[in-house]
Amino acid sequence: MVDHRSRRVQTRTATKNQVLAQLDRCFPGLRLALPDVLGTQVGRLVAAEFADPHRLAMLGVARFVRFAGHRGLRVRRSCVDRLVAAARTALPSPEAVVARQVLAADLALLADLDVQILAAEAHMARLWG
Repeated sequence: MVDHRSRRVQTRTATKNQVLAQLDRCFPGLRLALPDVLGTQVGRLVAAEFADPHRLAMLGVARFVRFAGHRGLRVRRSCVDRLVAAARTALPSPEAVVARQVLAADLALLADLDVQILAAEAHMARLWG
């Protein structure tokens, strides 16, 4: 079980790196506005829902705060200001459409890996607890 968990963690790390690379292609400048994109709930929300920076720029600060609130997230206004500013200054990339498709698949894989790791940890806790 330990080896199984270890392999899943390694795969998750590689998948996170792939997700960050795809985000750089979809939404250039996002990691400057939010350095730990995958380590925060707001970062994961932006990655999942706003990989197209034009959508976030059009939504604006107040509507994004409400959007996040409807999903149970409280976001500091200063954070949203940075995200929307990054979205407004992001340059379009010709490879962004394909990168968003790959990103969506990788985010689903990442969520599945998180579930598998938690299940392995729970199983190990029952065995050793």
